[in-house]
This record gives sequence, C-alpha cells and structure tokens, in this order.
Amino acid sequence: MDTDASSGITGGGYRVSLLRRAWARGLAWFRRDRLEQEFDEEVRAHIALATDDYLQRGVPLEEAERRACLAFGSVAASKEAHRESRGVAWLDALVFDTRLALRSLRRDPGFSLTVIVTLAVAIALNVTVTTVREAMVVRGMPLARDSQRLAHLAMCDSRPTCRAVRVPSRARL
Repeated sequence: MDTDASSGITGGGYRVSLLRRAWARGLAWFRRDRLEQEFDEEVRAHIALATDDYLQRGVPLEEAERRACLAFGSVAASKEAHRESRGVAWLDALVFDTRLALRSLRRDPGFSLTVIVTLAVAIALNVTVTTVREAMVVRGMPLARDSQRLAHLAMCDSRPTCRAVRVPSRARL
C-alpha cells in the first residue's frame, strides 16, 4: 500500500495514527492550563517581536505596540482557535456547562427540586405509556396469536339459557 507522508497512513498504521492523536488530545485536556500558559507566552513574544520591529523602523513605543497588536489580530480569537485545534473544546464546554448547572441548582434548591420531580414524573409516565402501548398494540394480545386458547364466555343462571358476555374488540382498546 502507498504511504501518505502527510497523514501517516501506512496499511495498519492509520489506526496507530488515530490512536496517537486521540491519546495526545486526551493528554492535552489534562495539561490545558500549561498549554494555555505556553500559548499566552508565545502570543506575548510574537507581539513583542513585532513591536521591536516597529521600534527599529522609528515608530514611537505606544504606536509600535498598537500596530503590533493590530497586525496580530484578536488575541481572544487566536486563543479560541488554539483550543479548538487541540480537539477538546467540546469537553471544556461540557465541563463549563455542568459547573454552571450545578451552581444554578445550589442557588435555588426549591426550583431545582420542582424541575427534577417534574422530569422524573414525565419520564416515568412516558415509559409506562410506551410499555403498555407496545404490549397491547405492537405485540398484540396473547390470545389473538394463539387462537387455540380462545374460549367462549357466557353467564348462566338457573334458567336453561345462557347469554354471551360482551368483550370489547381489540380495535376499541
């Protein structure tokens, strides 16, 4: 099989490459504070080098810093792009959202309890209705599948005649 040097695809090596990338992304999430600090230092160094370049051209210090920052662009956007390139931005968002939800639960416990109980009742009701519907409609009544088990129900009293008991049809259920 041909080798694609840019992606590291070589027969079974593709799986190894995927595993290495996944492992690196997992480690990056646990080292995210250090990676953020390194990125901040790199951004500051880049802006400082650009500022020095403008100073060597004879631009005053404040103007050189302003031009360097403008040339670099949005620092916040660069940080966000850096986080996304590490491939775990969704995990950071999940952690942030979970912390926010827990803080909200602690702030107003009465409302939280009401919401949790309402959701629990709604889920239980939905499961019950779905189970009954599946038992009655999807699987059908057990006697409808096995006609040999059908029996005729009648009510008899002391008179010699019996009358049949009416049972609602399956369609009415």
